[in-house]
Amino acid sequence: MLNRFRMIQRNFGLIGAAGFLISVFAISILNWHGAHLTISQHIALSTVSMVLFGLINTIATTLIAICLFSYIAKRWKFGKIFRFLASILIAGLYLVGWFPDQFNNVASSIIHNVSAFVIFTVAAVMVATLGALLWDRTNIVLKISVGAFVVAGLFGVVTASFFFEFFGDNIFWVESFYMITFYTFILSMVYSKDLSRKSFFKKYFHNIEKHLNKLIFKHDVK
Repeated sequence: MLNRFRMIQRNFGLIGAAGFLISVFAISILNWHGAHLTISQHIALSTVSMVLFGLINTIATTLIAICLFSYIAKRWKFGKIFRFLASILIAGLYLVGWFPDQFNNVASSIIHNVSAFVIFTVAAVMVATLGALLWDRTNIVLKISVGAFVVAGLFGVVTASFFFEFFGDNIFWVESFYMITFYTFILSMVYSKDLSRKSFFKKYFHNIEKHLNKLIFKHDVK
C-alpha cells in the first residue's frame, strides 16, 4: 500500500505539469493576439479564461507540490535548501494563477509580474544547483533536460539584452521555451534512473555496506 501511494505521488508531477502546460497553451491559442503578448497576457484577455486558468493552475500546482515535497525530496534526500526553493516556487505558481496580468488592474499585474520574476529566478537556481548535484548520479535524461534549460535561459538573456525588438516581438515563444524546459527538468528528477543505486557494490554487497557505514560514520548512541 505504501509503495502504491508513493507511485501515485511520483506521477503527480507529470499530471500537474501536463495540466498546466495544456491549459496555458490551449487558452493562449483560443485568445491568440500575437507572439508579442506573454502567455499570462493572453489568458487575461477573457474573464472566463482567467477563472478557468486559476482553477486549473491551483490543482496543477498542488499536484506538483506534492511531487516535489513527498517524492523528489525523499528520493534524492534533499534537505532544507531544496524545500525552501521549492516553497518559493510553489507560492509563486499559486500567485500567478490567482492574480492575472490584467491590463486594467495595476495591483494584480504587479503581483503577477513580481511572482513570475521570482519563479524564473528560482527555476534557474534550482536547475543550476540540483543539476550539478545529480549530474553524476543520473543517466542522460537529466543531462539533456539541464542542457535544454540552459539553452532556453541563454536565448532569453541574449535576445533581451542585445536583440530587444526581436525579444519583444517573440516573448511568447521565449517564455514558453523556458517554461517547458524547466518542467522537463522537474520531471527528469522524477523519472531519471538513480545510477548510484545500481553500482556493483550497492547491488551485491548491501549488508557489508551497512557495517561499513557503522564503522566509518559516527552514530548517536541513545
